Amino acid sequence: MVEIKKIQAEETYPIRHHILRPHQPFDACKYETDHRETTFHIGAFIEKKCPS
Repeated sequence: MVEIKKIQAEETYPIRHHILRPHQPFDACKYETDHRETTFHIGAFIEKKCPS
């Protein structure tokens, strides 16, 4: 079963790094817009873990 829930920006960094920016420094995964009032992040969890 997959659970979809709202997550914090920091929880996106590992998968952003692994999938979107694997050859860049980890800090490249931290976006200027991550903490704007209108920004939100969603995670999909299988067995309480986010797949990578």
